[in-house]
Amino acid sequence: MTRVSDDRMTPSPSPASGGDGGGLLPQTVHRVTRDRVRWIALWVLCGALAIALLWALGLPAQLAQAWPQRDVPSAPPAVLHTDEHVRLLANHVMRAIGQTDVHAAYSAMLPHTVLSSAELNRLFQDATKQRASEAFVQRYGQTLGFEFVTSTQPSESLMRLSYIERSERQPIPWTFYFYRRKSVWVLSDFSWGGHLFEFFRNL
Repeated sequence: MTRVSDDRMTPSPSPASGGDGGGLLPQTVHRVTRDRVRWIALWVLCGALAIALLWALGLPAQLAQAWPQRDVPSAPPAVLHTDEHVRLLANHVMRAIGQTDVHAAYSAMLPHTVLSSAELNRLFQDATKQRASEAFVQRYGQTLGFEFVTSTQPSESLMRLSYIERSERQPIPWTFYFYRRKSVWVLSDFSWGGHLFEFFRNL
Protein backbone atom coordinates (compact mmCIF):
# COMPACT_ATOMS: atom_id res chain seq x y z
CA MET A 1 0.00 0.00 0.00
CA THR A 2 1.22 3.37 -0.92
CA ARG A 3 1.38 5.76 2.02
CA VAL A 4 0.26 9.30 1.47
CA SER A 5 2.54 11.79 3.13
CA ASP A 6 1.28 14.31 5.64
CA ASP A 7 2.26 17.11 3.31
CA ARG A 8 -0.16 15.93 0.65
CA MET A 9 -2.98 15.58 3.16
CA THR A 10 -2.54 19.13 4.50
CA PRO A 11 -4.55 21.57 2.39
CA SER A 12 -2.64 24.42 0.83
CA PRO A 13 -3.60 27.92 1.89
CA SER A 14 -5.87 29.57 -0.63
CA PRO A 15 -4.82 32.85 -2.22
CA ALA A 16 -7.84 34.58 -0.75
CA SER A 17 -6.82 33.74 2.78
CA GLY A 18 -3.40 35.28 2.49
CA GLY A 19 -1.89 32.18 3.93
CA ASP A 20 -2.44 33.16 7.59
CA GLY A 21 -5.91 31.77 8.25
CA GLY A 22 -7.18 35.21 9.25
CA GLY A 23 -7.06 37.00 5.93
CA LEU A 24 -10.84 37.47 5.78
CA LEU A 25 -10.90 39.85 8.81
CA PRO A 26 -9.39 42.97 7.15
CA GLN A 27 -11.74 42.66 4.17
CA THR A 28 -14.74 42.30 6.49
CA VAL A 29 -13.76 45.40 8.49
CA HIS A 30 -13.25 47.41 5.33
CA ARG A 31 -16.62 46.32 3.97
CA VAL A 32 -18.43 47.21 7.22
CA THR A 33 -16.71 50.61 7.31
CA ARG A 34 -17.68 51.35 3.72
CA ASP A 35 -21.30 50.37 4.40
CA ARG A 36 -21.40 52.60 7.47
CA VAL A 37 -20.01 55.57 5.54
CA ARG A 38 -22.59 55.02 2.80
CA TRP A 39 -25.44 55.00 5.34
CA ILE A 40 -24.18 58.17 7.03
CA ALA A 41 -23.84 59.92 3.69
CA LEU A 42 -27.36 58.81 2.75
CA TRP A 43 -28.84 60.18 6.00
CA VAL A 44 -27.02 63.49 5.59
CA LEU A 45 -28.30 63.80 2.04
CA CYS A 46 -31.87 63.02 3.11
CA GLY A 47 -31.65 65.60 5.90
CA ALA A 48 -30.35 68.28 3.55
CA LEU A 49 -33.13 67.54 1.06
CA ALA A 50 -35.76 67.71 3.83
CA ILE A 51 -34.46 71.09 5.06
CA ALA A 52 -34.41 72.44 1.52
CA LEU A 53 -37.99 71.27 1.00
CA LEU A 54 -39.17 72.91 4.24
CA TRP A 55 -37.57 76.22 3.27
CA ALA A 56 -39.16 75.99 -0.17
CA LEU A 57 -42.58 75.48 1.43
CA GLY A 58 -42.04 78.42 3.78
CA LEU A 59 -42.48 76.31 6.90
CA PRO A 60 -39.87 78.15 9.02
CA ALA A 61 -41.79 81.41 8.58
CA GLN A 62 -45.01 79.66 9.61
CA LEU A 63 -43.33 78.26 12.71
CA ALA A 64 -41.96 81.68 13.61
CA GLN A 65 -45.48 83.10 13.43
CA ALA A 66 -46.90 80.24 15.48
CA TRP A 67 -44.26 80.55 18.21
CA PRO A 68 -43.00 84.15 18.17
CA GLN A 69 -39.95 84.89 20.25
CA ARG A 70 -40.20 87.54 22.87
CA ASP A 71 -38.36 90.67 21.88
CA VAL A 72 -36.14 91.58 24.78
CA PRO A 73 -34.82 95.12 24.38
CA SER A 74 -31.42 96.35 25.43
CA ALA A 75 -31.52 98.19 28.71
CA PRO A 76 -31.11 101.95 28.32
CA PRO A 77 -27.66 103.31 29.14
CA ALA A 78 -26.94 104.89 32.49
CA VAL A 79 -26.58 108.29 30.84
CA LEU A 80 -28.55 109.49 27.80
CA HIS A 81 -25.85 110.99 25.61
CA THR A 82 -27.49 110.61 22.19
CA ASP A 83 -30.90 110.74 20.53
CA GLU A 84 -30.75 106.97 20.17
CA HIS A 85 -30.27 106.61 23.93
CA VAL A 86 -33.43 108.67 24.45
CA ARG A 87 -35.42 106.38 22.17
CA LEU A 88 -34.00 103.31 23.90
CA LEU A 89 -35.27 104.60 27.23
CA ALA A 90 -38.74 105.46 25.91
CA ASN A 91 -39.02 102.10 24.14
CA HIS A 92 -37.92 100.33 27.31
CA VAL A 93 -40.60 102.11 29.34
CA MET A 94 -43.33 101.40 26.79
CA ARG A 95 -42.38 97.76 26.45
CA ALA A 96 -42.78 97.39 30.21
CA ILE A 97 -46.17 99.12 29.96
CA GLY A 98 -47.15 96.80 27.12
CA GLN A 99 -46.35 93.88 29.41
CA THR A 100 -48.45 95.49 32.21
CA ASP A 101 -45.36 95.96 34.37
CA VAL A 102 -46.01 99.52 35.56
CA HIS A 103 -43.44 99.28 38.33
CA ALA A 104 -40.66 98.42 35.86
CA ALA A 105 -41.72 101.28 33.60
CA TYR A 106 -41.55 103.92 36.32
CA SER A 107 -38.36 102.45 37.76
CA ALA A 108 -36.67 102.77 34.36
CA MET A 109 -37.52 106.49 34.24
CA LEU A 110 -36.22 107.29 37.73
CA PRO A 111 -32.47 107.63 36.93
CA HIS A 112 -33.16 109.92 33.96
CA THR A 113 -35.90 112.28 35.11
CA VAL A 114 -35.72 115.68 36.77
CA LEU A 115 -38.68 114.63 38.91
CA SER A 116 -37.84 113.72 42.47
CA SER A 117 -38.16 110.12 43.59
CA ALA A 118 -41.02 111.13 45.89
CA GLU A 119 -42.92 112.80 43.06
CA LEU A 120 -42.33 109.91 40.68
CA ASN A 121 -43.45 107.45 43.35
CA ARG A 122 -46.65 109.44 43.84
CA LEU A 123 -47.29 109.31 40.08
CA PHE A 124 -46.64 105.58 40.13
CA GLN A 125 -49.10 105.03 42.97
CA ASP A 126 -51.75 107.10 41.17
CA ALA A 127 -51.21 105.19 37.92
CA THR A 128 -51.39 101.81 39.66
CA LYS A 129 -54.61 102.75 41.43
CA GLN A 130 -56.20 104.18 38.30
CA ARG A 131 -55.29 101.23 36.07
CA ALA A 132 -56.71 98.78 38.61
CA SER A 133 -60.04 100.59 38.81
CA GLU A 134 -63.16 99.04 37.37
CA ALA A 135 -63.83 102.11 35.23
CA PHE A 136 -60.40 101.85 33.58
CA VAL A 137 -60.79 98.14 32.86
CA GLN A 138 -64.25 98.63 31.37
CA ARG A 139 -63.10 101.50 29.18
CA TYR A 140 -59.85 100.04 27.85
CA GLY A 141 -59.85 96.31 28.54
CA GLN A 142 -56.67 94.26 28.50
CA THR A 143 -53.35 95.79 27.43
CA LEU A 144 -52.07 94.28 24.17
CA GLY A 145 -48.76 96.06 23.65
CA PHE A 146 -47.57 99.42 22.36
CA GLU A 147 -46.79 101.32 19.17
CA PHE A 148 -44.40 104.14 18.44
CA VAL A 149 -46.22 107.06 16.81
CA THR A 150 -43.85 109.95 16.15
CA SER A 151 -40.74 111.82 17.24
CA THR A 152 -40.62 115.62 17.24
CA GLN A 153 -37.47 117.66 17.77
CA PRO A 154 -38.21 121.38 17.34
CA SER A 155 -34.72 122.35 18.49
CA GLU A 156 -31.39 120.79 19.43
CA SER A 157 -32.38 120.87 23.09
CA LEU A 158 -35.95 119.54 22.94
CA MET A 159 -37.42 116.20 21.91
CA ARG A 160 -40.88 114.71 22.21
CA LEU A 161 -41.63 111.03 21.69
CA SER A 162 -45.25 109.91 21.25
CA TYR A 163 -46.59 106.37 21.68
CA ILE A 164 -49.85 104.59 22.19
CA GLU A 165 -50.53 101.78 24.60
CA ARG A 166 -52.63 99.30 22.65
CA SER A 167 -55.61 97.89 24.50
CA GLU A 168 -58.64 95.82 23.59
CA ARG A 169 -61.05 98.73 23.17
CA GLN A 170 -59.08 101.89 22.41
CA PRO A 171 -55.56 103.31 22.50
CA ILE A 172 -54.01 105.09 25.45
CA PRO A 173 -51.69 107.99 24.50
CA TRP A 174 -48.22 108.26 26.06
CA THR A 175 -45.92 111.27 25.55
CA PHE A 176 -42.36 111.81 26.79
CA TYR A 177 -40.65 115.21 26.87
CA PHE A 178 -36.84 115.35 26.92
CA TYR A 179 -34.46 118.26 27.41
CA ARG A 180 -30.78 118.29 26.49
CA ARG A 181 -28.84 119.63 29.44
CA LYS A 182 -25.30 120.29 28.21
CA SER A 183 -24.30 116.94 26.69
CA VAL A 184 -26.91 114.80 28.45
CA TRP A 185 -30.62 114.28 27.79
CA VAL A 186 -33.00 114.22 30.75
CA LEU A 187 -36.67 113.30 30.98
CA SER A 188 -38.32 116.61 31.79
CA ASP A 189 -41.92 115.38 31.89
CA PHE A 190 -44.28 112.69 30.63
CA SER A 191 -48.01 112.11 30.40
CA TRP A 192 -50.39 109.31 29.62
CA GLY A 193 -54.12 108.93 29.09
CA GLY A 194 -56.40 111.76 28.12
CA HIS A 195 -58.58 112.25 25.07
CA LEU A 196 -57.39 110.86 21.77
CA PHE A 197 -58.38 113.96 19.79
CA GLU A 198 -56.05 116.06 21.95
CA PHE A 199 -53.27 113.57 21.31
CA PHE A 200 -53.80 113.90 17.54
CA ARG A 201 -53.93 117.66 17.76
CA ASN A 202 -50.55 117.76 19.49
CA LEU A 203 -48.79 115.50 17.01
